[in-house]
Amino acid sequence: MIDNYAPMPDVVEHLLVRIFQLTPSLTSVLVGFVFKERFERSYEVQLNRDRKTARECSLRRSSISILDPGHLKRRSLEQARARTRDVARRWFDANMPGFFCGLRDDRMPTAELITTQAQNLLSEEADGPTSIHFGWRRLLSNSSHFDVWTYADCSGLRFVTDDRGWTKETPHLVVALCASDVPEDVLKHWGGHERHAYIAYCHERMDGILSNYAGLAFLRETSKDLKISRAALNIGNVSRRRSVRTLEQIQSFFDRSLGTPAVATELLDRSKHVIYYKHECARFLSPGWAKDDVPREFGTVLCEQTQFLASKVISEEHSMREHFEQLSTILSVRESVRAQRRMEWLTVVAVVVAAASLYAALPPMKDWPNQIKPYLESLGLVA
Repeated sequence: MIDNYAPMPDVVEHLLVRIFQLTPSLTSVLVGFVFKERFERSYEVQLNRDRKTARECSLRRSSISILDPGHLKRRSLEQARARTRDVARRWFDANMPGFFCGLRDDRMPTAELITTQAQNLLSEEADGPTSIHFGWRRLLSNSSHFDVWTYADCSGLRFVTDDRGWTKETPHLVVALCASDVPEDVLKHWGGHERHAYIAYCHERMDGILSNYAGLAFLRETSKDLKISRAALNIGNVSRRRSVRTLEQIQSFFDRSLGTPAVATELLDRSKHVIYYKHECARFLSPGWAKDDVPREFGTVLCEQTQFLASKVISEEHSMREHFEQLSTILSVRESVRAQRRMEWLTVVAVVVAAASLYAALPPMKDWPNQIKPYLESLGLVA
């Protein structure tokens, strides 16, 4: 049917689409954008381009910044990454809008696959010239080795979740695949060491992780929205117009969070069974926090974080609803008191106007005996 057709962006070769029903109320749509070769090599082009130290004036022109080639390359890589994320965001906005498309900022959880031939982008070494903190690796990813997760069955496949140098609190995973570290027998079902085989292999290993990570991102954004909504409401000395606006904000919050309790409760119930996450997430490991600790498994950590955030969202949402209901009651009582005061003033004004009208309608005092005498004679009180 033509109504179900969604055109691909010009820079995309094809799409890999899967749908996950995380809970009865929450559906995760995973779309992999396979870019055309010219567009997908944008990182490589920026890394290989020669650059010279440059000087830039600040916006207020009160200082000058000196940017070495590393800073300039990093900036160009940030711009290239922003362009790739923008392709996905625009496509979702136009064809498949959901929770993240309705947010004001670009908060959609994304992931990218970076393949290398001989050296892994996310090296496990904590120090040394071949670690992630040195050379070209630092330009592409700036994370602690505790945040790097390695596939248990293939050390060439890794990803990082807390990419502090890039994401600016935006949920984004950097997946790194070193082609020389992937055994031939692993890729034989997709045709060996070929570009499409690497994409299919990573897609198969990462789909469950990405879908569940999107559920965790949903809880994070919901918790953030609850805090922002609470901080945005202040019912100190507000005018009547401001009171109406505050009530509209409260109504908007209730409309926006209508399905939040149900989704959070379902995610909480799901996170009580770690077997779901271990089954859906491939076995990626990361070093323990202490030297003698056993390696951490990403599925277990993801389950624990989901359970913690779901419980937090449920508690915060419940307290927020009670708080907003109290605010609504306070505002209603305050407006009622203001209305009663206005009615009192209107009553006083009406009495004054009525007295003034009566005084204006009465004849002069010297004519009162002539006006009253006929009335008294009619009653027989005066002869």
